[in-house]
Amino acid sequence: MESTFSSQFETVQQTDGSIIIKYRVKIYHGPNAASASALALFGSLVYFYFTWATSLAAPLIALLMLAFYGLCAYKFFVGRGKSVTVIPGQGLRWGLHQLPFSDIKELGVMRVQSTSRGQLNVSGYVYAESRGREIAITEHVPFALASAIRDEIHNRTFVIV
Repeated sequence: MESTFSSQFETVQQTDGSIIIKYRVKIYHGPNAASASALALFGSLVYFYFTWATSLAAPLIALLMLAFYGLCAYKFFVGRGKSVTVIPGQGLRWGLHQLPFSDIKELGVMRVQSTSRGQLNVSGYVYAESRGREIAITEHVPFALASAIRDEIHNRTFVIV
């Protein structure tokens, strides 16, 4: 069963009338979740081996290496912050990209299913169909979150031609 709780994003109203939709992207939500987790585990084991070897000669450097590992592990589990800006009457802006509403034919959510350790994982991303192409607006997030972000963009847009 898929979760329908999707309050994992935040909207911020800017003074110029634009709305920023902030959400978090976690590496283990995409279609390559199993390989990303396996690579992280293998990398952690190798990193701890070199940290142990370093601790024999330079304990302070090993302590710094452990602090760096803690930061990387925190980013792995918490995720990266991303955002989509809705500029009323003009268009969408995300990352280094922008797309005017006049070029958008439809907004949708692409559903991506993958299997990891015998479990079915359902993720998705918001896309805009423009000039015969599907342009990904968000990265892979849980499907319920992608649907909620798409609905929020729909609610915040005033003119889609």
